[in-house]
Amino acid sequence: MYTDEFYLGNCAFHSCARQIILFTLVIRLIYLYYLVLDCNILYKILENYTGYYSL
Repeated sequence: MYTDEFYLGNCAFHSCARQIILFTLVIRLIYLYYLVLDCNILYKILENYTGYYSL
């Protein structure tokens, strides 16, 4: 088990792991961005239909 993790740590990190980490960070940023946009749109819809702004 230790040799497998050590092997993956040496070989995969320099070749693939950094790209995978950057890819997941970009996906998380895009997900949070669209989540904030959806919340703002929902707040505007609530504000338009009900007349008050709810947190």
